[in-house]
Amino acid sequence: MKTFKIEKNIPKPNPGRGIKKLHYPFEDMEIGDSFYVSKEDLKHTRLQHLAVRASASKYISRHPGFKFTILTVDGGWRVWRV
Repeated sequence: MKTFKIEKNIPKPNPGRGIKKLHYPFEDMEIGDSFYVSKEDLKHTRLQHLAVRASASKYISRHPGFKFTILTVDGGWRVWRV
């Protein structure tokens, strides 16, 4: 069985260090509006294909009445408010 050494007084790293946190403009969108997210914008995200969808889903759960369609286009994703 593997054992792990307990260490004390090791500083906790900054949680977002080196990762660019994106703020999508969901709240500013009107029906028919869209925005584009490139793969480059998500280069530090492990599951790029799910990142935009997960963000939209979380926003929808907190803001009833909003709906989005997300499609893969030209090296990224386009998000439409519908």
